[in-house]
Amino acid sequence: MIKKIVIGVTGRQKIGNWKIPQKIQTAICHASANSTKEKISFMITEYHQSSGIPNLLKYLKSNKKKIKKIIFVSIFQLGKKKIEIMDNYKKIKKYDCYFFAENINNQSKNIKQIDNFLSFALKLKFYQK
Repeated sequence: MIKKIVIGVTGRQKIGNWKIPQKIQTAICHASANSTKEKISFMITEYHQSSGIPNLLKYLKSNKKKIKKIIFVSIFQLGKKKIEIMDNYKKIKKYDCYFFAENINNQSKNIKQIDNFLSFALKLKFYQK
């Protein structure tokens, strides 16, 4: 039997309008996993200059059946613009993903609800560029 793993994803310091150092992002992922009595198997770090999740997508391509859960600090780690976020979300939606800042578990939300949330959030003054 294949051991299922839990992955934490950290990235650039600027996530949406927040500046969150990678050490804090790591702590958030571990705390989120601990709250559901899980343990992070390892962390994937995205490039500081990247907009999106290229390293995670590359890993998922070669390890599809081993993934139990992916923990993100925020849904805004998936990209800077709504279309980029939705494109990346569609690539990972079959996995159990948890977005800590927004308290979104994609297993309980459909793609339309995620799209509506992003439309709402990007209209708020807090998230605008």
